[in-house]
Amino acid sequence: MALAQGDLDLAAKLFCIPVTRIINFSLLQYQLTVYHHRWREPRVLLLLLCALTGFAVLVPAAYPDDRVLDYLSTISEVSTTITLLSHLTILCRDLRNGSNLPLLRMLLVMSEVVVASGLVCCVLAVLLLIHAADSTEVLDTLASLTDYFIFWYVCFFNTSYLVIVYGGVQQVLKTQKLELGAYLLFATHEYPFILLENATGLDWEQAIQLWLRITIVLCLVLPILHRRKRITRSSEGSVILPIEAATRDSISLQKQQHGRQSSTTALGSTNRKTGWTVN
Repeated sequence: MALAQGDLDLAAKLFCIPVTRIINFSLLQYQLTVYHHRWREPRVLLLLLCALTGFAVLVPAAYPDDRVLDYLSTISEVSTTITLLSHLTILCRDLRNGSNLPLLRMLLVMSEVVVASGLVCCVLAVLLLIHAADSTEVLDTLASLTDYFIFWYVCFFNTSYLVIVYGGVQQVLKTQKLELGAYLLFATHEYPFILLENATGLDWEQAIQLWLRITIVLCLVLPILHRRKRITRSSEGSVILPIEAATRDSISLQKQQHGRQSSTTALGSTNRKTGWTVN
C-alpha cells in the first residue's frame, strides 16, 4: 500500500502538530522554571518571549489551512531555535563573569547577530501573514537560509562552549559524545526528511517540525543528566573542571580584594575618629 499525501496530512493534524505543541509548552515551562527569578534581564526576557511565541503561535493551528500553517510553523521553528541559542548565550555570559576569555567574547557577539537575524525572519513572517500574501518564495528562502545558519551556528557555539568548559577538544570528545551527538542531530534534523521527500515526492514538513523539537529536548536534557552525574562524582572524588577552578579562583580573588578594600575603609574611618595619621 503506497503512502499518500493525505495520510501524511492526517497524521500531521492528529499527531505531529499536537505533540509539537506539547513539547513547545514543556520548553516554555522549563525556561520559566530556570529563569523566572531573572526575568527583568533583557536577554532572559527575550528568551522567555521567544519560548512563549514558539508555543503560542501553534495554538491556532489546530485546524489550519496550509498557508496559515506554513507561516505559523516558520515562526514557531525560528522562535524555538532562538530560545535554545539564547539559553546557551546566557550560560556563556554567566561563565564569562568568572573568566575573561577572547573566544567567549567572540561567541557572544556572533550570537547577538544570529539572534537578530532570527527575529527579523519572525517579523517578516508575521507581516506576510497579516497582509495575506499568497507568495511565500521570499519568506521560504530567507527562513531556510536563516534556519540553516542558526542550526549550524548553535552546534558550533555549543561545541566551543564545551571546549572552554572542559579544557580541550580531547576531553570533550572523551566525555561529551552524547551531547555532541544531540547537537549534530539538531543541526542535521532536516536531512533525513529531505531524502524521504526526494524518494516519495511527499511533504514531510510537520514531521520535520516534530523531530526538531525532539532534538532540542535532547540538547537540553542530556547536559542536565551529565551535570547531575558529574556532581555526584565530584562529591565523591572532588573533581573540578578547569573552568570551574578558574571561576572559583576569580571569585576568591574578588572576595579578597573586597575584604582589603573594606579593611582599608574601616581603618581610615577609625583614624579620622581618633585623629591618628597612618604613613
